[in-house]
Amino acid sequence: MTTGKAELKALRVVNPLPRALHHYQRELASLLDSFDDVTWLQQAVGSAEIGGQGGVQKMLAAMRHVRTLRSINGPFIGVWPALGHLEAFGVTGPSGAIIHHDPVPIRRQVGYGDLSIRASVLQANRVGMTAVAHSRAAEQRLRDFGYATVTAVPHPILPPTHRRTDSGRPVRVLGQFKPARDLDLLRTLGPRLRREGLETEIVGRGWPAIEGWNVRDEFVEEAQLTDLIGSSSAIVIPYRRYWQSGIAIRAFESAVPVVGTSGGFLDELYGGDLSFLVGPNASTEEWVGRIQDASSAGEGYVIDRAREYYEDGRLKWRRLIDSLSHRAEPS
Repeated sequence: MTTGKAELKALRVVNPLPRALHHYQRELASLLDSFDDVTWLQQAVGSAEIGGQGGVQKMLAAMRHVRTLRSINGPFIGVWPALGHLEAFGVTGPSGAIIHHDPVPIRRQVGYGDLSIRASVLQANRVGMTAVAHSRAAEQRLRDFGYATVTAVPHPILPPTHRRTDSGRPVRVLGQFKPARDLDLLRTLGPRLRREGLETEIVGRGWPAIEGWNVRDEFVEEAQLTDLIGSSSAIVIPYRRYWQSGIAIRAFESAVPVVGTSGGFLDELYGGDLSFLVGPNASTEEWVGRIQDASSAGEGYVIDRAREYYEDGRLKWRRLIDSLSHRAEPS
């Protein structure tokens, strides 16, 4: 972290999910530290990871969160909207930005109803808040909601490293089970991939048994997740619908190819090259072919593309930071 500038001009980073976004925080810190002339500080904020608490406690925590945001004097970026779109009510001026990873969440959550969105957009536009997205699809949805100031910046990524060279590395699906996962796809893929001699494994909480896959229903620690990604020959993203994938980002950091459906976030990672992606209505055989290609591919293309994504991210994040800093200057 660089120092030496007036504290009020330092960029504040607000992370209300310190456990869930631990790696994201590392990625963002690495990116911000890559700018020699950018001063940034981690804003002290109460954790929003309070799922087991009652309604009153959650409401009090939400009120404290809004007060914390409103107390920030200078440019800041909220890396997760703890209150959904209602996070806008914690922003008091044009030097504040909120990152909306999932403009419409997969599960129902506070702050995403029609009334909440309409009221929040009015507040955001009144104070000049910047709504930030990590994909073109999310950016467009924010614009559709009516946010006046919207920008898309690539998901932060650690500088890519060379891929591990272990032999016999499995094809994996990683991350906890969510209803948006395509179980039907996995049920057809597993037996076919094994007939092709590929080892297949799913690791994460809440997964049911699936034929053709070695399923490990368990919580994965941070260091273990890094090892699982790095020791994979390919990562499969079997979502029916999603805005972005932190697992795909982490695979890119380790130069591990990702196989999934084209037409969304993965296109942006690969720069439009569909070598390891399938169409929305792809057959099982098409999936198998792409996974085989990815599993046997050298690291060259993936690490080159990851480096391009990293540099593009630095450029666009710098523009965002400069914009917020400029808007914080007194008129």
